[in-house]
Amino acid sequence: MLDDTVVAISTPPGRGAIAVVRLSGPDAVQIAARTYRGGEDLRTAASHSVRYGRVFDSGGRLLDEVLVTIMRGPETYTGEDIVEVSCHGGPLTSRLVLDALVEAGARLAEPGEFTKRAFLNNKMDLAQAEAVAEVVAARTRKALEGALGQLKGGMSDALRRLRATLVDALADLEARIDFPDDVQEELHAERLSVSLWNVAGQLKLMVSERTASARLSAGARVPIVGRPNVGKSSLLNALLGRSRAIVNPSPGTTRDTIEEEVDLGGVPVNLIDTAGLRSAGEEIEEEGVRRSRDEIRRADVVIHVIDATASDYGPDCEILDSLCGKPVLLVVNKVDLASPERARASLAGSERRYPSLEQEPGRQSPCEGSVVLAEVSARNGEGIESLGNELAKTILATQPDVDDKRGASLRHAECLRAAIAGIERAVSGLAAKTPEELVAFELRESVRQLGLITGETVGPDVLESIFSRFCVGK
Repeated sequence: MLDDTVVAISTPPGRGAIAVVRLSGPDAVQIAARTYRGGEDLRTAASHSVRYGRVFDSGGRLLDEVLVTIMRGPETYTGEDIVEVSCHGGPLTSRLVLDALVEAGARLAEPGEFTKRAFLNNKMDLAQAEAVAEVVAARTRKALEGALGQLKGGMSDALRRLRATLVDALADLEARIDFPDDVQEELHAERLSVSLWNVAGQLKLMVSERTASARLSAGARVPIVGRPNVGKSSLLNALLGRSRAIVNPSPGTTRDTIEEEVDLGGVPVNLIDTAGLRSAGEEIEEEGVRRSRDEIRRADVVIHVIDATASDYGPDCEILDSLCGKPVLLVVNKVDLASPERARASLAGSERRYPSLEQEPGRQSPCEGSVVLAEVSARNGEGIESLGNELAKTILATQPDVDDKRGASLRHAECLRAAIAGIERAVSGLAAKTPEELVAFELRESVRQLGLITGETVGPDVLESIFSRFCVGK
C-alpha cells in the first residue's frame, strides 16, 4: 500500500476562501509537477517551501492559480513526501484539481489513509492516531484539551510504562517455565502481586478517564419533561442563557420538540424541550406527547420538572415512576413563588425507592437510574448554575450508549477493562499457587490488550475499523 501515492481534498466541502488538495507518497512531487507550471520545477524545490503557479489538466486547460507546498519525507505528517495544493475554495475548482492529480498518477485516498500511513510509518502510535479524529470532532474546549493531550502522547507514555512492568513480570515467569534449572531464586508471589495490583489500580483510573472522555466526545441527549405549564420551556431558556422557546401560561403551548446544544462544564449537551405529559385532548397535542415519550426512550439523562406551586403531585409521581431506569434530575421549579418542601415530601412518599428525596438536594436514591434533586427558579435564575453543574456531573458518570462504542475512548476503556481482568486473575492464581503457566497466560493477555490501544498488537481488521471512521483527506 505504501508504494503508491494517494490524494484527497483535505478541507470541508462547500465554498470557502481556499481548498487544500493533499498528496502523500513516493511520487507526490513528481505527480504534482505534471500538472503545475510556474517559475521553478517542483521536482527541484526545497523541502518545506511554497511555490506560486498554475495547475492544468491533461488537455492543457487552465484550472486555477495555486500555492503548492512541498514537504519531503521523513519529516512530514505521514513520513512520506507530501504536497499540498492550495487553490480557490469553490467546490468545482478543488474537484477539478483533484481529478487532474488523479489523471497524473495519484490514487484517491481512503478515509483516514493519511493518518493510517503516519501510524504505519511510525510517526505516531495508534492512540495518537485516534486522537487526530478526536481533535477534529471536538465540540467543547474540554473535549479538545483531552484530545490534544492524547495526541501529544501522554496516555501512550503511561501505558507503555505499565505495559513494561507487565512484560517484565511475564518474562520472569516464562524464564522459570522454560529454564527452571537456570533460575535459582524462588518466586516472590507476594511482591509480584503488589506490583501487579499497582498496575491494575492505575489502569482503573485510566478507565474512568476514558469513559469521561467518551462522554465529552459523544455528548448527551437530555429531554426536559413534565406536566404542562411547569416551566419546561422557561428552564430551557434559562440553561441556554437566551430566549429560544416560546413561554406562555396556557397549558399545551409546546406541541413539538425544540432542540438546542449547549456547553455545560465542557460537556456538549443537546437539551430538548418537550410537550407536556398528559392525556391529550386533540390530535396535534397527542402527537407532541408521543414525541416526548420517544425522547425519553432515547435520553442519556432526563430532566423532570415539577411545579413547587402545584396542589397535587400525583401526576408528577406517575411520571417519575415511569422514568426509573434512567438517570433523572428532578427539578422543583418556581421556588421563588412557593417553598419546595411540600413537593419534596409528596414525591418522597409516593414510592419507597425514592427515599433520598426526603434528604438534601443533590443526594442520590438507590433506584436503578439515580434521581438527583435540584431546586430552581427558571424565572429569576436561582439555582440554574448549580443545576447545569449537576447535569454535567451526572452525564459524565453515565455510560455512553452501546452505539457509541465505535469511538476511540470506549475502545480504549474496553481494552483496559480486559487487561485489568487478566491481572486480577493472575493475582488470584498467585495466591492460590496455581501453575505458573496459567498465571503467565493471564499476563500475556493483559499485555496484548494494552498493545491493542497503542498499536503494538493490533491486527489489520482493527485498523480498518478504526480508520474507516475518519474523514477522507485526514
